[in-house]
Amino acid sequence: MMAILVNCVFMTMTAPPEITDYVTMFVDLGNLSALRAFRVLRALKTISVVPGLKTIVKALIESVKNLRDVILLTVFCLAVFSLLALQLYMGTLLNKCVRDLPTDNNTSSNVTDETYMAHINNETNWYYYNGEWPLCGNASGAGQCPAGYTCLPGIGTNPNHGYTSFDTFGYAMLSSFRLITQDYWENLYQLIIRAAGPWNMLFFILIIFLGSCYLINLMLAVVAMSYADANDNVRL
Repeated sequence: MMAILVNCVFMTMTAPPEITDYVTMFVDLGNLSALRAFRVLRALKTISVVPGLKTIVKALIESVKNLRDVILLTVFCLAVFSLLALQLYMGTLLNKCVRDLPTDNNTSSNVTDETYMAHINNETNWYYYNGEWPLCGNASGAGQCPAGYTCLPGIGTNPNHGYTSFDTFGYAMLSSFRLITQDYWENLYQLIIRAAGPWNMLFFILIIFLGSCYLINLMLAVVAMSYADANDNVRL
């Protein structure tokens, strides 16, 4: 199409330059059929036709403006929860049951720091059950290791390919956000309870009540108020 238009322009010239013979070789823009996808934008015209839909869209736009303070409050609370979890559970999800070293006299006398570190970092010496390395803890009520194993900290990687942890502020904020949104939060709850003890349920009660039940519903309240104001303006 572009080649035809260029040829038509130069056909109107009395003495077109010779270079114009090669212009059409470089104006091929390929297949423009993908631009037809923009036809779906015609559906936006229905916003001005349907009164109720127009009110909803206006309410959503206004709610984005009103949610500024709520979002700042949510980020602040999320940072506080993350710092608290960072102090409580840093390295907790790295606890694993490691097989004890042989206790015979000949072997125990030859154990060095290098051989000990090689022993505890060898995955074959970790307690493996039901397709995973279960967590353990030395606190009261935490998960216990079977006979012949000892619960050691800082072994291996964190659960879920290393993404579930409170070892850094970034991962702590990610895990806290997971709790606030209740995205498979029970798995993280069970991991912490097994590694740190049942009294840690108080932390989860706090973050879920304030985060999920209060902050998230506060956002919904702002959206509902924006819709009510937009609906009242339409009636007036």
